[in-house]
Amino acid sequence: MTEAVQHISVIIDASFDKVYAFLVEPANLPLWASGLSRSHLESAGPGDDNTSHWWVEAPAGRVLVRYSRSNPFGVVDHWVVLPDGNEVYVPMRVCSLSGQGCSVVLSLIRQPWMSDEDYERDARWVREDLQRLQQLMEQSS
Repeated sequence: MTEAVQHISVIIDASFDKVYAFLVEPANLPLWASGLSRSHLESAGPGDDNTSHWWVEAPAGRVLVRYSRSNPFGVVDHWVVLPDGNEVYVPMRVCSLSGQGCSVVLSLIRQPWMSDEDYERDARWVREDLQRLQQLMEQSS
């Protein structure tokens, strides 16, 4: 069975550099990603793959978040290890727009255990979180 995926995006009137620098800093996660983080992050140290690992209190419980390394391509991928041990891959990109601003795209991949209702709830949550990110970035410009 092919998994469903939704590419959820927002256009932000702020520079690529500013938005990317904000997103790659794990400590900023609780400021915009309510679907993933309800509190500050606790470092779990670097992993064998040289990515940063963080413990966070999420709506699903205590989860481990692993971030891709900082890069010049706008990649802000992260992996979330849920309390039951399942790992969810979350592809995310910041893309510079011609002129001014950028877009942020998060690919929400439906997990095999998700019901239609769970998947749609997560999609709404991601939209709200990206709108919060947009507001934060544009207010501080």
